[in-house]
Amino acid sequence: MTTGAARTRRSLAAAGATFLVAAAMLVGCASPLTPKTPSDGGSSANGGASGAGGGAPTCETIIAPALVDQFAELGWTARTDPFYVGPTEVPGGVSCTWGDFEAGATDVVQMYGWAPVEADVSAELQGYLADQGWKREEADGVVYLTESMPSAEWADEQGYGMTYAFGDGWVALADTKSGLAVITWRG
Repeated sequence: MTTGAARTRRSLAAAGATFLVAAAMLVGCASPLTPKTPSDGGSSANGGASGAGGGAPTCETIIAPALVDQFAELGWTARTDPFYVGPTEVPGGVSCTWGDFEAGATDVVQMYGWAPVEADVSAELQGYLADQGWKREEADGVVYLTESMPSAEWADEQGYGMTYAFGDGWVALADTKSGLAVITWRG
């Protein structure tokens, strides 16, 4: 027998997953983490990156505004934490866990993060993840490191769990590789 709370969690998870796919489609078909270039007026391939005015990244600014609105409609809020890669805190970054924290403990959440990173630190962090068994891939100037499947708690339709993306001067994190598509902040 399914309890009302279990049905609600499944409904929220389905709504979140459905919106995540829709949001990813809205941000474009090009690499979701295409960096801004001066020739394109500061917009990225994903419809214009947040943070064009500078400032520190926040849970509300690192992801697509439409997704923030959808989370608000679901009653979700973000828990803000420092950005870590393994035991290393990356200064200036933010790690966000979105969920219905007002309802108490929740097992349905979405995770996103972003941090600025210098090239030498980026190389060290990538090396650390690779040494821990994370799968390394490169595409369109971005290095992706994905959690190994035996330890991954969640996976997207392509089988990718938690993934870090390292670009030129930044690192992003999502609970699945496909989740990186909604991170629009570039600082």
